[in-house]
Amino acid sequence: MIQEPHRQRVLVRDALESVRHAIPRDLARDVEDYLRRVGDPELAADVLVDGIVEGRVLLNVDEFDAVRLAMEACGRDRDRRLAWLQEHGLRPLPAASDELEE
Repeated sequence: MIQEPHRQRVLVRDALESVRHAIPRDLARDVEDYLRRVGDPELAADVLVDGIVEGRVLLNVDEFDAVRLAMEACGRDRDRRLAWLQEHGLRPLPAASDELEE
């Protein structure tokens, strides 16, 4: 469901902040530019997701949820890129034995 532009901007900004550590600086700068200067959260969400997919950035569940919420707010809930991220872009959950080793 498409939400109001302010809500879209908030959710896209939240998604950006959740993945900022894993994406190139220029991608983050471009997304911020589309949010602030251009004022187009839908384009900002598209650029962010394209960068994540093209960079093959692995997301944890919380990061994926933030991206998914932003895309849904922008009316992109059936976007094939979200399906790709869910299938190929989620970082595997650690096994219990992996957690014990840390």
